[in-house]
Amino acid sequence: MSSVRPRCLGRQFDRGAQPSGSPRPGSGGFTLAEFLVAATLFGVALALGRGIMVTITADRQAGEQSRAVALAVDKMERLKARPSDQVLTEPAVQLRADGTQGSGPYRRWVEVSTEGDFTKAVEVHVEYPTGGQKRSVILRTLIYAPK
Repeated sequence: MSSVRPRCLGRQFDRGAQPSGSPRPGSGGFTLAEFLVAATLFGVALALGRGIMVTITADRQAGEQSRAVALAVDKMERLKARPSDQVLTEPAVQLRADGTQGSGPYRRWVEVSTEGDFTKAVEVHVEYPTGGQKRSVILRTLIYAPK
C-alpha cells in the first residue's frame, strides 16, 4: 500500500512541521538574562533622567535667587550712597529680572527704622517665586545718621 500524503493548497502537508510565522519552541521570546539586562538599563536610564531633572530645577532656582540677591544688593548700594536723611521707607514695586520696574516676578521694598540716636536700620526685601512658592531675600545694614 502506498502512503499518500495529504496536500493543502498545492503544498505537501507535513504534520510535524510548524506553520510558517509561528515560533519554534525554545526560539521565541526573551531569556531571563536578556530581560534582566533590559530592566537594569531601563532603571539606569530612569535614574539618570530623574537626576537631570533635579539638576535643572536646582539650577533654575539658584538663578532666580541670584537675581533676587543682585536686585537687593543694587538697591542697598544706592541707598548707602544717599545722604542719611534721604534714606526712607519705600513701598513695594514689581521688578523684571533686569531690575527695571514692570510686571516682573520680583517684588522689592525698603524698610527703614531708627536704631538709637545716630543710626538707621535699613532692610531691603526682595520677594520672588520659585518652585510654586514665594521666597525672599533680606539685606540689613546700619547707616550712620547724625541729627
